[in-house]
Amino acid sequence: MMEADEKTRPPQPDRWNLTASEIAEILRRTGVEPRHGSPFLRLQGSGPASPDASAIEDTPDIREAIRRIGRPDIILGLLHVPPGEPDVTWLFGATGDPRFAVHRRDGGMWHRIVWPVHGAALTEIMETAVSIHDAAVTDAFALTLDRKGFATLSAIVDFFQEEALRSAMQRRMPAVPRFDLEDLVCCWQRNLRGTDLRWMAQRAQLISPVRLSLDPEELNIGLGSLAHQGMLTQQGTLFAPSPRFHTACTLLAGCSGFFALSTRRRAVRSEREDDWDFQHMAAMRGIGSLWLLEFTGISKSGFTVKLGDVTADLLHERVLAGLLPPERPPVVADGCPSPECCPECGSRLQPPAKFCPNCGAKIVETADGVETRDTVRVPPAPVPSTPSGPETSGIPCPGCNAVMASGKKFCTRCGTPLRQPLPGRGGNE
Repeated sequence: MMEADEKTRPPQPDRWNLTASEIAEILRRTGVEPRHGSPFLRLQGSGPASPDASAIEDTPDIREAIRRIGRPDIILGLLHVPPGEPDVTWLFGATGDPRFAVHRRDGGMWHRIVWPVHGAALTEIMETAVSIHDAAVTDAFALTLDRKGFATLSAIVDFFQEEALRSAMQRRMPAVPRFDLEDLVCCWQRNLRGTDLRWMAQRAQLISPVRLSLDPEELNIGLGSLAHQGMLTQQGTLFAPSPRFHTACTLLAGCSGFFALSTRRRAVRSEREDDWDFQHMAAMRGIGSLWLLEFTGISKSGFTVKLGDVTADLLHERVLAGLLPPERPPVVADGCPSPECCPECGSRLQPPAKFCPNCGAKIVETADGVETRDTVRVPPAPVPSTPSGPETSGIPCPGCNAVMASGKKFCTRCGTPLRQPLPGRGGNE
């Protein structure tokens, strides 16, 4: 007999192992052309077809998963510890839909695809990694750092942890540690060796949106930034932490779990030009505390990060903001008011079209105009074929027999991809 929580649990997502040739065939049959950001842009290797290839190609779910990965509106990169070793999972979604498709390469010929993964499940994964429901005390501690300052902070956290371990081994009370440039450089280099996530240097490398480095010159700049914010005082060549900064570093050193979430959202600048809005956040479970890191101004060489201890409610809000896709903005093609255009690709619509002739998206009429909806296409009853003539020349739809004007890629009546005529031949031949 099933338990009550098992009855209400959402169904498990489907999983497929596909070769590049199988994915290419599904893309062809569904008329999906991969856009920038999709891992399907450069499919390499054909490989043998799987035994269930025919069943996979006829499954609406795999078609939808391939479409999400092939033409994503939102791309998530998620890393979390625990459980297991740190590894990034890539998820692809559509604007206005909290479901995502997972794509992963196994290092060989297989593309591993999972669909659908709900945003609520991702929220639970991240919040479990940082034990969000455990007690967390806040002190309104906050820092704003650049890349050099963040790497410097990581080295200081590890130096304090090493000093605490030495004191414990020597059976003595730890004193407030003091350090100089050489102490931190050696500590940074020492704790980057191997794989040991007890050290902040290694955790910082994983959650940072760009690679971290720390040489004496960069370290000196980072120490100056922390001193300017009142975190450090300097006497000669030695630096000493303020009491609040020392406490914060001690709490961060005892990290028992963390996650990082990168979110890329497609931003349509014009009918033919796309761009991506990028945001990156991370969180850590420290000793009796939760820490939120929000990265902005990200480039190949640097970033700005706001770091502070937060409540569980605030962290939950930030997680949802990183996951939930915003409402789809209206897309206006050149000289075309948005109610007369496809919200998916911006192409002009000719009423009473039920599907976009350019991308095949289903058109749903609303009080404010039109919108697209992701549904499984069910072709209407076929219409009788008509001999071709001056008024009926064009491309016959293989799904419903309606004749479409030349140049259309999809039937506006049932959404079926149209077979384009060969150059120099009529549409009905």
